[in-house]
Amino acid sequence: MQLAQSLADSLQPWLSQYVPDANAVASFARWLRLLKRTLALPMVMLSVRGVEGVRTLAADGVDEATAHRLAPLVTRVLETGQPLMLHELPLPALHFYAGLPIFLAGQPVAVLSLLDFQPRSLSAAEHAVWQDVADGMLQTIQQQRAAVQSLAQEARVRAVLNTVIDGIITIDAQGCIQACNPMAEAIFGYAAAEMLGGNISMLMPEPYRSEHDHYLQRYLATGQARVIGVGREMSGLRKDGTVFPMELAVNHLLIDGQDMFTGVVRDITERKQHERMKEEFISTVSHELRTPLTSIRGALGLVLGKFSGSLPDKAKQLLETASRNCERLCILINDILDLEKLTAGHLALELKVVDLVALTRQAIVANEGYALQHAVRLRLLAGPTQVPVRVDEHRILQVFANLLSNAVKYSPRGGEVQIGIQVQQEQVRVVVQDFGRGIPEHFRSRIFQRFSQADSSDTREKGGTGLGLSIVKTIVELHEGRIDYRSQTQQGTTFFFDLPLWLPQTISAPDALDAALPRVLICEDNADVARVLSEMLAQDGVASDRAATAADAFAMLQRAPYQALLLDLGLPDVDGLTLIQQLRNHPPTREMSVIVVSGRAQNVAVASWHAEVLPIVDWVQKPIDRERLKQAVTQALKLHIRARILHVEDDADVVEVTRAMLEDQHEYVYARSVAEAREKLQTGTFDLLLLDMLLPDGVGACLLGSLDTHLPVVMFSNREIGIEVRAQVAAALVKANTSRDKLLATIRQVLQQEGN
Repeated sequence: MQLAQSLADSLQPWLSQYVPDANAVASFARWLRLLKRTLALPMVMLSVRGVEGVRTLAADGVDEATAHRLAPLVTRVLETGQPLMLHELPLPALHFYAGLPIFLAGQPVAVLSLLDFQPRSLSAAEHAVWQDVADGMLQTIQQQRAAVQSLAQEARVRAVLNTVIDGIITIDAQGCIQACNPMAEAIFGYAAAEMLGGNISMLMPEPYRSEHDHYLQRYLATGQARVIGVGREMSGLRKDGTVFPMELAVNHLLIDGQDMFTGVVRDITERKQHERMKEEFISTVSHELRTPLTSIRGALGLVLGKFSGSLPDKAKQLLETASRNCERLCILINDILDLEKLTAGHLALELKVVDLVALTRQAIVANEGYALQHAVRLRLLAGPTQVPVRVDEHRILQVFANLLSNAVKYSPRGGEVQIGIQVQQEQVRVVVQDFGRGIPEHFRSRIFQRFSQADSSDTREKGGTGLGLSIVKTIVELHEGRIDYRSQTQQGTTFFFDLPLWLPQTISAPDALDAALPRVLICEDNADVARVLSEMLAQDGVASDRAATAADAFAMLQRAPYQALLLDLGLPDVDGLTLIQQLRNHPPTREMSVIVVSGRAQNVAVASWHAEVLPIVDWVQKPIDRERLKQAVTQALKLHIRARILHVEDDADVVEVTRAMLEDQHEYVYARSVAEAREKLQTGTFDLLLLDMLLPDGVGACLLGSLDTHLPVVMFSNREIGIEVRAQVAAALVKANTSRDKLLATIRQVLQQEGN
């Protein structure tokens, strides 16, 4: 028998202090009774060697005096590690003794003894029974040892958690609080009993409270994270209703196959108060400096403007020097004030939906004069033609101004600064790349701090306040974005910032589309044609949104649950057939229903191609036949009907997992037995039956004969099913081999076949 190596440490000290619990005692007694009865013995016992000699853990038929007299024999077995069998004993009434050593990690630590009043021997079969019982007793000891170690480890972990300065909270996939430490109680003002079992949103103010469950489920479904795996500042809600600033770091883990999330919370109220005091001081000083500087700046400007002709050259040179430095000081103070407003939250962003591509072009034009002064070219790389974002236009232009001016300053004369725009699922990334001297790696930790420049000579050589990147970072983060950079010495630097992509009617949440109406996406660059299509759809009770480019359409299909795509092939960025290929290669859109609406005729080659790449519901040629479009849309929407599914399954864990997989797309009902399934089938209507094979009151296949012939069945069991049963079902899946995507795809395919 393979022994647990983890028990090798401190074997003898542990055994000398080993006290079997009630379960272990009962287990030893059962093993001894079995051994005594099977071998027809009058006496059996289990012994170990402790600090004060051999002691008996359990015995059947052996009194204390007899056990004491047998101690030397038990000791002999422990010392030699060899089985011992004797017919001459120090006890006159006994004529047979057999002792079998029990090993832990290669060391004899216990002895299972057999005793008889008559001389006897053990056959091979009896010896095997003896060994099996010894192994069973060893397993009991190992299990108790493991349980003790687990409890000790748990106690150590609990001691650590109870003394850390951060609050630690663990929740399940539904957001219910499973555990918390004392610091979490202190931070939020709740006792542990008040938090356990409650939803984590009870500790959040709006808007975090309303968005939390949606965010958690989206993460589990797509893996897209905003907080999980990274730290973030946000607001917490105490029991007394007060809102406070906190740092939150969340990590995802699997415990016994279940998704769990652990959040580490730190109350940063005191730190924020100190920062506020510092910012208020800076603001006061800046405002007090601004008034005299305005006078100085104006006076110098007047003198240089009106009287420069009558000034001696030396005096004029000194005044111009004073004017330049006055301008630098004004820029510094303006940057400080901007930064103070941004970080203190006193700056109200005027958010509106704008085209980021157009905004980027505007920023390039605004900074071309500065670039020309340094003999540097600004170039916008090829990319999407339209990218909608919801931003404060002025502040994003300020971000561009800082990044572009920095890139220009550190580019060689005659060089180039490249600006690129990339759509990435729910975000858009703006890239500003120069080919200058780069940023030293040791400066990375300070680059976004205030008054930071990689080289102290930069202030004199290049100008600037050292506040630009700090301001940029704050503006981007206020737009729920992030900024970072990549750099190589003497090869250049690439700054990039990400902003949330805006989609119509999805400002607050990606799933904000009206669930009451089916919704399709129209990918058409001609606004008039798109409007006509939208009106046709609306007359048939179908809502729609428009994308003008393939890139926009691809991004929107990742973000929102559209039931179909109406696609023009002549798009400004890529051909529509290329978009179909991209959709086919991307798992979330692999099954997307596509209706081509194009002025291009469908030929045999194209028809064969799209049948292999992505089934197209129909190819509607312009000018549009309204009735044909209506039929195509009706067919496409059939593929996305929300079905009512009955799952017949007796395992509660399988039910919960399957429910989580299906309930977002379908109505989920379950039955735990054949009888309950029959009752639900008689009283309700279902579109699909998901059936386990082995149930408490029978075999799932016995339901097949009594089903409505139009009800498709997917067998979802632990084992392969026979040919006869397979012929009666639409599909058969083995649980252990079936992923979430495979199950959903199978159900979708079966429903689609039934709809046709």
